[in-house]
Amino acid sequence: MDSGVQNKDNEKKGSKPLIFGLIGLGAAIVAVIILLIVNPFSSSYVAKIGNEKVSTWEFQFYLTQVKSSMLQSAQQTDPSITSATFWNTKYQGENALDYAKKQTLDAIKESKVQLIKAKTANIKLTSDQQQYINDYEKKIAQQNNITTQEVVNQLKSQFGISLSQYKSLLKEQALESNYAQAEIKKITDTDVQNFYNKNQDLYKNSSYRSNGEEAVWVRHILIDTVDPNTMQPLSQDKQDEALKKAQDLLTKVNNGEDFATLAEKNSQDTGSAEYGGDYVFAKGHNMDPAFESAAFNLSPGQTTKELVKSQFGYHIIQLVEKYPAGTPVSLKCATDYREYGKQFVYQNQQLKQLVASYKTDINQAKYNSIK
Repeated sequence: MDSGVQNKDNEKKGSKPLIFGLIGLGAAIVAVIILLIVNPFSSSYVAKIGNEKVSTWEFQFYLTQVKSSMLQSAQQTDPSITSATFWNTKYQGENALDYAKKQTLDAIKESKVQLIKAKTANIKLTSDQQQYINDYEKKIAQQNNITTQEVVNQLKSQFGISLSQYKSLLKEQALESNYAQAEIKKITDTDVQNFYNKNQDLYKNSSYRSNGEEAVWVRHILIDTVDPNTMQPLSQDKQDEALKKAQDLLTKVNNGEDFATLAEKNSQDTGSAEYGGDYVFAKGHNMDPAFESAAFNLSPGQTTKELVKSQFGYHIIQLVEKYPAGTPVSLKCATDYREYGKQFVYQNQQLKQLVASYKTDINQAKYNSIK
């Protein structure tokens, strides 16, 4: 599962396609920056950025994902909402479909300008990237115990694309990512500090915080007591093992071992473990109630004295910092937290400036015809 601390209803809503899962709206707008391509297999197009055309196929492909994410987000607030009713309503003050199309086109533009710059800079695939693309269908078939033909069939049924089209997408994705990473490496710690000082309002929001709500920055270690894919309880023996492991880790934390290192090596929250187990979040943002309550009751630098039991398993929680309503995160958080740092500066400064330097020419008739 993506997060060991998210609410179960949010975690399990919908099914995850084998090849390429849908993503949340907030993450979608960032993620598609490096996931979009010109489809060389279509002659019709929706828009043109520089010398890069946005094919109808491409636009519809990503519009479908953005629409799905918007609908899921709305249903988390009001479960009675259906697809039939949602697209006749307002979203962020405008027609929901119009909003989805604008968000999709904006994200595609960010992708296209990076693709243009990658080509101009003669960015190349690494040997590992090329090998992954070459062997894609074989790897997916092996991982899922299916045939390569079944991989091809699922690409067609899920997305209406061929294997060669999908490999083309993977190639463009890698080139754009390589360009972005090269630009991010040019950003210094001083650049981050200067951007933070001039743009503190941008640091009042994260994936789990909106409009400068009261928030916490925590690290946690999760040891599962349920199967993360089915949410069914593990066997009693496995639960006993989980409890012992969690207790041993709590002892190590209490003995002064580095919390982030322990989280990286031991936490079973796949959404945060590699980052030292951290989250910045406000109340009511789909975190498990027991986890949320324990986190907000800590003081900065304090760790839970006992294990916290949630619907996912056992947690050990450490509060790094607490932010009153209306305040940005600290410079330390702006530098170290996984949603911020140099990548955040790139996305909100260098990339925005780059995007502003390109004009979008919309094929209005084709754009208007897409539903």
